[in-house]
Amino acid sequence: MKKNNVLKALALVFLFIGLSSLVFSDILPEAVEYSSPVAVVVVVYRLMGLLSFAYLGLVFVKNKKIWLTPEENYSERRGKLSWRSVLVLPVIFLAYYIFHLSMILTENINNKTFDFDYKSLNLELLVVFYLPLVFVILLAIFLVTRLPDKQSSWKVLDFAADIKVENVYMAVLVSLAFIDRMTERLIWDILFSPVHSEAPLDLVYANENILGSDDFLSLFGNMLLVFVVLCVLSFFIVRGIQAFKSNRASFSLALTTSLLLALVFNSLIQAGMSVDEGPMYYGYVVTGISLFQIFVLTLVFMFIYLLINRYMIATAVIMFVFGGFSLGNAMKFSVRQEPIYVSELSWLTNMQSLLSFVDLKLILLTLFVLLGIVLLVILLSRRFFKGKIMEWKTRAITLLLIFSLYFPVMQNFKHLNTPEEQVSFPLLSQYVQRYNGSLLWRGSAKLARDKSLSYVWLKKIYGEAMEEPVGYSQAKVEEIIQKYRKEADVINQSRSENIADQTVIYILSESLSNPNRIKGAKLSDNPLKNIDLIKASATGGLMYSNSFAGGTANMEAQSLSGLPMVNYSSNISTINSDVFPSMPFIPAISNFFPEKIALHPENAANYNRNTIYKKLGFDHFYALSNTEKANILINQEKLDGYVTDTQVYKEVLDKINPAQSQFFSVLTMQNHMSYENYSGSSSLTARGEGHTGEQNKHLQNYVRKISDTDRETKAFLEELEKMDKKITVVFYGDHLSNVFPTDYPSLKTEPFKAYQTDYFIWTNKGNASNKQGDLNAAEFAPALLETVDAKVSPYYALLSSIMWELPSEYNSALSAQVSLNEAQQERIEELKIIQYDLTSGKNYLKEDSSFFQLDK
Repeated sequence: MKKNNVLKALALVFLFIGLSSLVFSDILPEAVEYSSPVAVVVVVYRLMGLLSFAYLGLVFVKNKKIWLTPEENYSERRGKLSWRSVLVLPVIFLAYYIFHLSMILTENINNKTFDFDYKSLNLELLVVFYLPLVFVILLAIFLVTRLPDKQSSWKVLDFAADIKVENVYMAVLVSLAFIDRMTERLIWDILFSPVHSEAPLDLVYANENILGSDDFLSLFGNMLLVFVVLCVLSFFIVRGIQAFKSNRASFSLALTTSLLLALVFNSLIQAGMSVDEGPMYYGYVVTGISLFQIFVLTLVFMFIYLLINRYMIATAVIMFVFGGFSLGNAMKFSVRQEPIYVSELSWLTNMQSLLSFVDLKLILLTLFVLLGIVLLVILLSRRFFKGKIMEWKTRAITLLLIFSLYFPVMQNFKHLNTPEEQVSFPLLSQYVQRYNGSLLWRGSAKLARDKSLSYVWLKKIYGEAMEEPVGYSQAKVEEIIQKYRKEADVINQSRSENIADQTVIYILSESLSNPNRIKGAKLSDNPLKNIDLIKASATGGLMYSNSFAGGTANMEAQSLSGLPMVNYSSNISTINSDVFPSMPFIPAISNFFPEKIALHPENAANYNRNTIYKKLGFDHFYALSNTEKANILINQEKLDGYVTDTQVYKEVLDKINPAQSQFFSVLTMQNHMSYENYSGSSSLTARGEGHTGEQNKHLQNYVRKISDTDRETKAFLEELEKMDKKITVVFYGDHLSNVFPTDYPSLKTEPFKAYQTDYFIWTNKGNASNKQGDLNAAEFAPALLETVDAKVSPYYALLSSIMWELPSEYNSALSAQVSLNEAQQERIEELKIIQYDLTSGKNYLKEDSSFFQLDK
């Protein structure tokens, strides 16, 4: 037995040598050659490969009996084949091709030019390679089982291992996966592909396109690792299928099912984020995207099996949770062009608001289907795969294995920007770093499409709010403080007002952006004609948003803090959830006012607002729910399900106290999607070139709703003019609505228009300064101070210099298209150091620092 185990291990070694000798002949791109010493090694290795296949042939001959029926009299020349065992082989080939095909389709989800033809589906692999190979294997089995016993008992066969038919199945599965061109490309691309578009191959001798000895050893080591992984997986897959056939719950069955479900949900998750975009220099996705996400999902699914320890119930839980998640992810992406982020799991505690954004019929249908599947699985559990999956000892070992495999993943993402501190793990470490220079700045949605949603989630779970700027130190922070203390003194020489002596009302108008700027929009009248007049007579213009059809909370957070979204790490999706909670304090414009009031006619818990406004020291947060009982809004007038702007303005007017200065942060909801209905009084008409009838209906309803806002805003300002208290309003739309898709023709030619909204800064006693210009959300505070001639702190002197000297588009969704000169870059680097100190650094700046104090 011991000798045979050694021989079986030797057979695996020879299988690796034989297969890898084939791969070495095929893995190099056309432009790359082996160095002379390596070429000699490869030739010798190929000869070893031939000898290895010869040995495997001996193993095949010696074990001819595994293909015969057990009751056969083997002394007879003609044995009876066990077709049940033999026909499993073509099934393995077909099953692997289906897996291979799923990888092709997942890699081409974003490739809208992909054709379902012979070449694209790689049917050549099936027809030209697999079918003839299956025929040869079946013929070989037929011939070898006809060998007389005296010829199949040669002495040389004593050195061949005794194996079972399951070992052959495992070897075939390993062989198909190992010599697959996709596996070869995976190994090569992750190890040696260029790190960015202009870089050469990541080889020691890259300039000569030569694979030297060091690179060859790296290639060989990673090929060996892949082979070992494939052997382990194939072993458990074969055993898992056997457990399935025998109706027995086991570790192998749980692992096999986890792999299968991970394959399915990987495809569903990535398919839910498909867009029509051209390829990057590395293709439509990063090589290895599917295997990385399948690996992560498999670990998650195995943990669920480990936790529940009942096969059918755990399977039902996985299907229900990840089926719902895949659908929700696709729905969010179709509306917002971004996936579900880990920070948005907090919405699960607020199901009422979450479900209000989704079609009720779709929710019910989805729940019906998922619950039907779950109930079916639970009913079947009474008959199939009963009992525990694993005993305590096996569960403990499994937990240790899961943690051991997850640990390098965790460490690599914790130290994403410091590779020297990462735990080196073959292929994984290279994949985590690959193409980040070309991808991270493009945003989380692009990263999710090209490197997987799992990658984005892990990056957000373990990533920092900001990457440390070059030169960050206590001395540098102090230098910036002194510099802008002087600049504040200069600015304040010509200013006389204190912002805390008046009332300021910030109004974020939901989804307000004039569609008359979009070429192709045909409107019967200007829906924002009053707001345009106000903009022209006060400080006003266009604001550049950081996202399309969403991102409201990020506009709100920037307008209060002055800290631009563009400086945060791409890990950050929602500032209120990802950044503000961990900050020692938030340098908000509201900090200067004795009474602070927030008003949002929705759930106060949305985007963590109730927590953030409490941290900001707001005295009241008026909302529909999840706020203090005395602050709950009641008897609210609604338009198509959302509280009207008229009602919101009435609430604000009722809460203004002329006897003291106040700060209001107001967020409206009237114009929130969807735009299926409109029951107001506006008669404006609208249509979009190329729009369907349904799209035109949504566009027209949207235009009519913002027209109502336009009228109601004018009336609100007229009421403020009657008050004996200086009041300044900062009014802005947060983003363009989704009534125009991102691929709308004119938005492709003029992409910045997809991110332009309207704003004005207006004072009921007249502005001290009126400027027509563009801003971004982080610039409202310095623009407010300039408009009312208010003095600034050193912090606002810094923000003012950014506002004056940098194009506002630098902090927008298209910031990558904005070029900065050396002086502008210096300003933004100074702000980055301050922002980093406040969010992720050592917090040299304290809340009571003079840097944040206004000069009175």
